[in-house]
Amino acid sequence: MGRTESRCHGFSLIELMVTISVLVILLALGVPSFSQLLSRNRASALTNDLQFALKFARGEAIKRGAPVSLCPRAAGNPDTPDPAACSNAAADWRNGWVVINRSGCIDLADCERLLDTPVDASALTVGYGQPLVNFNPSGRMVTGIGGTFAICDPGASDSLRRVIIAPSGRSRLEKGGDCP
Repeated sequence: MGRTESRCHGFSLIELMVTISVLVILLALGVPSFSQLLSRNRASALTNDLQFALKFARGEAIKRGAPVSLCPRAAGNPDTPDPAACSNAAADWRNGWVVINRSGCIDLADCERLLDTPVDASALTVGYGQPLVNFNPSGRMVTGIGGTFAICDPGASDSLRRVIIAPSGRSRLEKGGDCP
């Protein structure tokens, strides 16, 4: 009888090591860019939520014919707007915001909440420099002065987003730039 050659098919140890080395190099190159992508997406999602809340507050002020405010959520008690934060220029907007109908209420805790947006933006920086955003019944800014929200994720240097509010009450988005 003739001899049949039995040959194993598979990878040698060297081929396997080279393949694993190539995969490790590709992962090392791809993971940092993926984390920056996630950081930019986090900042973008928060910006979209904020812009929705601003447009909602302005629309409610016009619809109700009453003053409506966007105020930061309280850090300790997230169920109510933060009266201290609403009168403090260094208010922390990273806990989220509340849209409140200010018509007929004296204490902010007694105002009707129209929209409550809790966010976990502890990794982000959210700056506004003013304690709240007030819209009058015509949808304009009460102060007659606009403002700018700056949202940034320090994990991605180019994640800066600005929501610019004009004195007319309209908001627009501006992307780009380095985080401060």
